[in-house]
Amino acid sequence: MLPPSLVIFAMLVDKLDGKLRALVIRLALGATFLLGVGLSVSDLIWARAERSIPAMLEETGIKDGYFVGHFGFQYYMERKGFIPLEVSVPLKGPVNLIAAKMPDPQKPCRETMDRMDLTLHTG
Repeated sequence: MLPPSLVIFAMLVDKLDGKLRALVIRLALGATFLLGVGLSVSDLIWARAERSIPAMLEETGIKDGYFVGHFGFQYYMERKGFIPLEVSVPLKGPVNLIAAKMPDPQKPCRETMDRMDLTLHTG
């Protein structure tokens, strides 16, 4: 959808007179810049949240176990010694199972912890 929109936008801008065309182009570039900055800040917040989750779990007494999640969440959980839950890998004894209800929790606060399932598997 985006490429045809860009072509249509370019065709419409091309029909404008010089000053209006320059204004529209500047506004479009400004909006693109602001969107890029906003997405960059959002991504930074997301990455910091993922990095803080293992420490938040340790504060609640959970220092090891299995987890379900991907991307940065998986990266930081594995670095702290948590094991990704795989269908082909049997669980060994009672373990902590951490399952993010969202693939990547964004806010490193108690609301994030409330969105996660922190359960003890007694299998």
